[in-house]
Amino acid sequence: MTEKERELYEEGKQCLHCRYYRKLPIEELKYDFGYCTNLDSPKWYQVLFEHCTCEKWEGKTDEQLEQEEREIEEILGKESHDSE
Repeated sequence: MTEKERELYEEGKQCLHCRYYRKLPIEELKYDFGYCTNLDSPKWYQVLFEHCTCEKWEGKTDEQLEQEEREIEEILGKESHDSE
């Protein structure tokens, strides 16, 4: 890990919160692993743990954050319904 990557990590700028991070479409791995879609990143198209980071990190757009919120609400709704 470079010094810059360590700084980004400590600031919470990890892959999970990057606009270029996509979850793996594999049920067992999608909550912890994904891949990078930033062509300028040295980690482009690599499978990454969600807490990794890189010097090309960029925050998610408002639209991406809203979509994630909807997905979380949907998951939580299903879980509470399943437990009834």
